[in-house]
Amino acid sequence: MFFVYFDFSNYWIFLAAIAVIYTVVLTYVQSNVGGKDRLKNLQLEMRQVQMKMSEAAKKKNDNELNELINRNWKLTMDLMMVQLQLFVVLLGVLFILMQVFPYVEPGLSDDVKFPLYDDGLASHCDVAAGDGIYSACFALPANGTRGAWIADVSLYSGTNENLALGSAPIFYDGGKIEDVWLQNRSQTGMLDMLMGKAAYRLDVSTGKRNYTAGETVPITATVSPPIQGVNTALVAPGEGAGAAKPLQGPRLEGTVNMGTAFYVDLPFPLPLINISRISGSYGVFIFFAFVIGIALSIGKSLVGAVLKK
Repeated sequence: MFFVYFDFSNYWIFLAAIAVIYTVVLTYVQSNVGGKDRLKNLQLEMRQVQMKMSEAAKKKNDNELNELINRNWKLTMDLMMVQLQLFVVLLGVLFILMQVFPYVEPGLSDDVKFPLYDDGLASHCDVAAGDGIYSACFALPANGTRGAWIADVSLYSGTNENLALGSAPIFYDGGKIEDVWLQNRSQTGMLDMLMGKAAYRLDVSTGKRNYTAGETVPITATVSPPIQGVNTALVAPGEGAGAAKPLQGPRLEGTVNMGTAFYVDLPFPLPLINISRISGSYGVFIFFAFVIGIALSIGKSLVGAVLKK
């Protein structure tokens, strides 16, 4: 395991460099997976075959049409195989990056993690036991960073699989909703749902809108659809023998970012989605890769046009 130090002022340079490398690798793989320009040639050949199919249909030449249909089907399967190879490569690269980002992103080292309970205890800020509302108390420090904080809650299975994520803001002596990037998503993919796995959703709340130093924030979360046995196998610090023990069943885990998070503010809102702040390594990396990819495509087109003259 390795650690590289970055601060908020230079981390974006690291992400931009990684995005450049990723885009170059992506471009190379697209051109060479399955053979040099195989993907482009397959797409071109498919368009030509489909045009011939249209002409054969107009001429009512059934024999030629059937041959072209079979050819188009074979090309389709070849194209799907090349795209699958491309997808596997890209997935592998993204997986590696996902393992690296948590160890190099600034602002994560002071994050506070804690379990949520549905036990009715005031020490957990839980109102009623067994009502499906899981809670935790978070005391704001007197000398914390003022502004908009983020409280994330994750649902994990008994095998430590992340099933869902929900977020809510904590406005600590200031801040506005535009300052935070709230995530609410189910981690269940399309294949999981086809296999009958539930797509869980978390609704997270932090009580009132504004808090001041020293106040306690009640962080609550509900799971949809309800899931049984959440946090029942956990012994919290000070409430049992020894420290907190690993869960054997599903659990809800909260994280507060303490007001320190990496983000990039854009000079203007992005069209359609009207977002001017991109938060976190993944969001900034994807944005950089998108912009660099467009710039690379435009550059290649310009160079090609110049060389043709």
